Amino acid sequence: MGQRRFLVPTPVPKSNARTGSTLTGCAVASNNPRMNSRGVDSTAKEVAQEKAQALALTARSLESALHALREHDARGAPKLGDAKRAKLVAYAAERVLHYIVQREAQGLRDPRYVFDFYTVPTEVIARLGARA
Repeated sequence: MGQRRFLVPTPVPKSNARTGSTLTGCAVASNNPRMNSRGVDSTAKEVAQEKAQALALTARSLESALHALREHDARGAPKLGDAKRAKLVAYAAERVLHYIVQREAQGLRDPRYVFDFYTVPTEVIARLGARA
């Protein structure tokens, strides 16, 4: 993978001789409005890709935490008083919370979709508000 380059114009203060105020503009001005919109579109596309990658990363982390909990339960381990299971439940709750926060940062506000789609156990949902 190649090195990423971010081409974001840096603000340069410009002073207005008539009003005495300082304006912030781009370091490179262009008379071509299409060129500026292309730069904005390109930056917006990169931001959208980064958001999607962050959401996918937290989704994979959530899936692996829920998978580990389900595997532990499938082995027939005791449910009550099991320290390892308690740690798995706490970790899964943390991953669910991180995923919900990522979704909310992108404008997806309904956490019930997450609970239904990933079939989050009710024990994990109950732990979401608890902090150690």
